[in-house]
Order: sequence, then C-alpha cells, then structure tokens
Amino acid sequence: MIVKESCCEVQRITELIRKSIPEVSINQNVGAELTYLLPSDKSHLFQQIFEELEQNRRALGISSYGASVTTMEEVFIRVGEINAGHHEMERQNSLREDTFVNLTGTSSTQSLLQDGANGDLRNKGVNLFVQQLRAMLTKKLLYTVRNWLLFTAQLLIPVAFLAISLVVVQTVPGVTNSKSLPIRLENYLSTNTLVELATPDNILARNLTEIYADQFDTSGHNKYERVDLLNQSMLEYYTERASIDLPGVNLHLLTGVTFRTLPTRRRQTEKVLATAWFNNQPYHVPPLTLNLIHNALLVHRTGDSEYRLTVTNHPLPFDDFSKLNNDASSSSLGFQVGFNISFGMAFLAASFVIFLGTIRTVFTFMLMDF
Repeated sequence: MIVKESCCEVQRITELIRKSIPEVSINQNVGAELTYLLPSDKSHLFQQIFEELEQNRRALGISSYGASVTTMEEVFIRVGEINAGHHEMERQNSLREDTFVNLTGTSSTQSLLQDGANGDLRNKGVNLFVQQLRAMLTKKLLYTVRNWLLFTAQLLIPVAFLAISLVVVQTVPGVTNSKSLPIRLENYLSTNTLVELATPDNILARNLTEIYADQFDTSGHNKYERVDLLNQSMLEYYTERASIDLPGVNLHLLTGVTFRTLPTRRRQTEKVLATAWFNNQPYHVPPLTLNLIHNALLVHRTGDSEYRLTVTNHPLPFDDFSKLNNDASSSSLGFQVGFNISFGMAFLAASFVIFLGTIRTVFTFMLMDF
C-alpha cells in the first residue's frame, strides 16, 4: 500500500514494481491510496522493490508505503468477484447453447435451459417451505444421532424436576392441626419472678407466700426474688426497673405476685388478696401467672405439695375454609408439580441453544478453511 502525494507518478511506480514482478497489477487507486497485490511466492523480491521505492521516493511522489498480509475480508471479496465472473461466463455459454438449440429446432430443450439460467427451476411457495422443513428435520435428526448424550439429557431434565417435586412434597410435612402446648414455667429460660408480701403480720399471707416460692427451683434457670416495697407499689417498681433496663424486664421479669391482707368488717375472718403481675410480652404469660397462684392456693387448701394444676393450650382445628386456603398455598402438590415442570421445560428449551451455537461455530470454521 502506497500513500500518494499530489505529484505522484503512478505509471512509473507500476513499471518499477514490474521490473521485479512482471505480472503485478494495480488493485486500488482511490484518492491518496494506491495498492498492489503481490504474490506470496515472490516474497524474496520484496526487499529489492522496497529499496528502489525508498531511493526514488521523492521523484515518484510517494508519501509513505508499507506491506500487510491480505485480510479474510479481502479474500472473500476476491472470491466473490471470481465467482461472479464464472457465473457470468456460464450464463453467456448457456445463452449460446440456447441459440444453437433454437437453430436446430428443439424448443423444449431451449426452454429448459433458459428456465435453469433464470432460476425458475427452484421451488417456490409451499414446495419451498416443505423442502426447508424437511432439510431442518433431517439436520436435527443427524445432530441428535451424533449427540445422543445431549438428547438423553434433554429427555431426562423434565422427568428429574418432576421427581424432585414429588420427593419434596412427600418429605415436607403438610398442613396439620397445631399440637397442644402445656403452659409451664419451664418453657421459658432465665426468668425472675417478683414476690411481694405486703402484710407480713398476716399468717395466711405468709403461708401463701412460702408455698408460692416453693414452686421455684433456686438452682435452676427460673428463680424468684423477694421484694419489700415500703413507699411504692409493685406497678411503680416495675416501671422503675423498666426505665433502667427495658429489654431485661421484657425477657426476664415475666410474672409476679403480691399477697396482702384484704380488709373485712369481721375481725375473726382473715382474707388475703393475691394480685398477679405479668408483662404480656411472651406468649401465654397471663395463664402461666394465674396457674402459679392457683397451685399455691391448691397446696394451701389440701396441705399436700404433690397436687398440681396443669394448664394446656389446645388450638382449635382448621375448618374446611382454612384447609382450602392452605392447600392453595405453595406447599400443595399441584403447585410444586406445576412449578418444577415449568422450570424443567425452561432448561429444556435453553439446551437447544447448544445446537444453534454448534452450527454457527462449524459454519465459521468452514469459511476459515475455505
């Protein structure tokens, strides 16, 4: 490739190159660019050509020059030009044969050759569609036979996803009624129950306080704390503790009780008022608080510490409407099967891209080899 100046002598440059390579010709002469196609088998003469161009550079009007390997695009363009020339020669030959046949009187052969030259023998319409469909099916069949492992995987993907959905549905438990829950202090960890004896001079209040405290194991996680409040109530004490450590009160001070003498008109009869306290943060704390007081009253009444009251939470069973709603959720069999099959079909459809990518790659390699 040569970059020309305004005073470039194209004819002299061509003659200079033809001294070494007589068959060379101008490839392009557009604007300031002048190119020649040099045969690769004459590469041993390139040094002499370049030396002469360098020595006569100013006289020939050359701004710069260089050499490069022919690109694939140029090769394809050249091949296309050659093929176009061959097609034109074949068309002219066919026209000559038509003229010769016409002179001999065989009109049917002439029309046949003319139709072939004009491309009228190619299929059109429905016949062309059937031909293309048959070719695609044949190509797919050959590809399937050669890549039977991929074809087997395509068949097994939906089946595998269906099997996974059935295993998941059979393994994961379905919707069942909730189990009963015993309400006990052992269900909670690290609790501290506040016990207040507001009237220590009352014998009944003292007995109930002792019985109530005996329900706790001092060596365990659930303990009790005796508080003596003189100038404030239990509610004020809870409020003060919460202002200092609110998370600690919510997590640990779940229950509490206050025993005090209940004033009556009769002096001979003593009555004790038991007030239950709870923070209502965890679930089932109110029935737990009442059950502790009821057990203390039961032991005091019977005189036997072996007696205990047990409180159990029995949830109501699901009605028919709730069961239908649960069946319609994501845990139902129909949803799992439909979702996994659609997911498997998505993978199946995506696997066909391998077929198109392989064809594209092979076609590219064929062009490069050509």
